Amino acid sequence: MTNHTAAAHTGPGDDPVAARAFAAVEEFTQTFQGEIPFGAAGEVLARVEKAHALIDALTLAVLSPLAAM
Repeated sequence: MTNHTAAAHTGPGDDPVAARAFAAVEEFTQTFQGEIPFGAAGEVLARVEKAHALIDALTLAVLSPLAAM
């Protein structure tokens, strides 16, 4: 049986979809390196909120087929 519980930091392996997602996460987190400029907190929070909504959408998209199994 395949172990699908590998930590996110281990990389995408041979899965091309996971590779794209991994690259997107890396790019997204790099934009938060360093200090947040004064007055930019609202924009940063909006970006994090949008990312959280995308994670929720991905989770729901995966849960439905899993539940059908």
